[in-house]
Amino acid sequence: MPTFAAATPDPMAGFRTLGRLLAVGIAAGGVIGGFVGGVAAWSPSSPGDSVGGLSIGTVLGMVLGLITQAVTHALVLAARAARRPSTTHASGLGVAAAVPLTAVAALSFWIAQIAADTTGKSVVIVGGATTLAAITVMLSSRWSLSPLGENFGGGHRR
Repeated sequence: MPTFAAATPDPMAGFRTLGRLLAVGIAAGGVIGGFVGGVAAWSPSSPGDSVGGLSIGTVLGMVLGLITQAVTHALVLAARAARRPSTTHASGLGVAAAVPLTAVAALSFWIAQIAADTTGKSVVIVGGATTLAAITVMLSSRWSLSPLGENFGGGHRR
């Protein structure tokens, strides 16, 4: 009958977490950036301009998604290192949610101020981008942080 040794910490957990965060950053950044670029460039007189905004927004969103998720990874690891044994896994999940949401809200607000000619378009840009980011964070945070183990509520290796 096989005996199971005590679980040893995974030395690659941080890299696996980084890979997952970067993959989510590329995918979500592309979608959110494309949305913001397409809406910002759209005009009733020339709706074809939104295709250019969509393309540029997608590329810039992917780059900014990578940068945001790299910062998120560094802050999650810092929160993990500074964590006391009595605290819960909420600190890592909180950082993983707060950084992307803050970045998307701030950048979409800035782009809306520059590109939007009406208040309605600004609301659509900021509200739509922040909503897409919130959905992404809600769906991907636990999966992205799961390689770090039970410290952040994950633990499975898929």
